[in-house]
Amino acid sequence: MTDGPEQCPRPSAALEPTVPADQRMSGEIPLPPAEPRGRGLPWRRLALAVAAGLAVAAGGVLVVRAVRGGAPREDCASIASCEELARSLEKVQPLRAAESLERACLLGGVASCSAAGEAWNHLGMLDTQDPARASSLFARACAADHQPACVLLGINLLEGRGGPADVAWADLLLRTACARGIGRGCRVLAFAYKDGNRVPDGAARALPLFERGCELADMRSCEHAGALIMVGASAPADRVRARGYLERTCAADPANCYNLGVALAHGEGGPPDAERARTVYARACAADVASACNNLALMWRDGEGGEKDRSRAREYWERACRLHLAQGCANLRRLGPP
Repeated sequence: MTDGPEQCPRPSAALEPTVPADQRMSGEIPLPPAEPRGRGLPWRRLALAVAAGLAVAAGGVLVVRAVRGGAPREDCASIASCEELARSLEKVQPLRAAESLERACLLGGVASCSAAGEAWNHLGMLDTQDPARASSLFARACAADHQPACVLLGINLLEGRGGPADVAWADLLLRTACARGIGRGCRVLAFAYKDGNRVPDGAARALPLFERGCELADMRSCEHAGALIMVGASAPADRVRARGYLERTCAADPANCYNLGVALAHGEGGPPDAERARTVYARACAADVASACNNLALMWRDGEGGEKDRSRAREYWERACRLHLAQGCANLRRLGPP
């Protein structure tokens, strides 16, 4: 394979208020009994503090304030019916779907709180997204020990979405979720260490978290663990071990196959296998991984791992360019007219 600027490099392991009183609504969730000092789970402490401005303690309950411009629609009367209504509206009326999920949350559906928060975080139109409202819903679910919601709240706190960033509390949320078996929590925290310039040995602290996430079947954690080990980011490179992680994650999801293609093309962690690298890149490209499309185009242009075909190279560079990869657009221009 051609080296140099034409080729996509291995990516780094890349990597979430104060509300006017008339826009608040309160709900109450019983707090668990206090435990002896030092033995309480972190979420029991964070329930009172992580959502400062979102929740307060009063009389043995956690009062969670959900941000809104008005009460949620009352088109449903039970958790199940609200969730069913949300599913039927998700594609055609996403705003009403989010309101239905929020009603299910207020009726006691903890998982619905998390789903409603995700909906408000990611509604298609920027003017309808409400990350502060989302964070309050995540806080409600997290206070009920729904750990996936704790991860989502941690992401918003890391990114300062819906209020000021709070790295310390995000760290606690994510570390707790990771320890309690949520692979995504391990991965998000690993990204924060590696890419957030928070600590001088960020990569060394990120790797065990990626590996823990991989053990918990979070395939993106496997991919990033493999990438860090392959380049020796935190210890001498162990390419054989790294390729094992990359094989695992590619088998689970074609979108995670790019790094395995690089390893196969360059003989990292085992003998070079250009023919298989071409196949692996093709899987990743079909999953819209632009860098894989770019490298696959190079293999078709140069005849590496199979036949040479400039028209196929053009096809894959056009795809990479449509996926907004500047390198793919540049290589397409260099190829010249058909």
